[in-house]
Amino acid sequence: MGKKQAPFLMGFKEAFEGRFGGGQHWDGGQGKENRGQLKPNPQLRRNGEVRQDEYFELGDLRVNHGRYMVIVEFDSECLDMHNLVKYWPFICSELTLKPTLPIALCHFSDWYSFGSYRDLWNWLEDRMEKDPKHRVNFYGRQFDHGGGDQQKRDKSIQEAISWLEGKFSEGRPAI
Repeated sequence: MGKKQAPFLMGFKEAFEGRFGGGQHWDGGQGKENRGQLKPNPQLRRNGEVRQDEYFELGDLRVNHGRYMVIVEFDSECLDMHNLVKYWPFICSELTLKPTLPIALCHFSDWYSFGSYRDLWNWLEDRMEKDPKHRVNFYGRQFDHGGGDQQKRDKSIQEAISWLEGKFSEGRPAI
């Protein structure tokens, strides 16, 4: 976990538990229970070598809360599209790890970067949400982590918590 990431994720977790209560089991990072793989294609590897440590980390922070799996992604700088698109095969149950609950993804990045990345993220998230092949529903939203501005960070975390609260209060989402 990076220098910027760790305090942010702890702040998110504290705010989440402050609003919804504690006692949940949090996962995240590169733990065995928090990663999945696509079926490897040896033709896409140098010398056909498939390594067992090639996987997707499914969230910097993750918790099952009520009827949702809440996932937090944190990009310290520019928005990394990989941190969204890897969820597409996940929601379609094409990774080795299968989702059991609808997913609510909070993706934090530094909005000082190009807005066109966030536009593309939004376009892609919309397509993922509407994909008829998904096995669980998917909802994502982007937030500005504020860079070094603690007030912006706190405000964005509270916006994310409020967005999640709205999702939690909706009727039971179809799986």
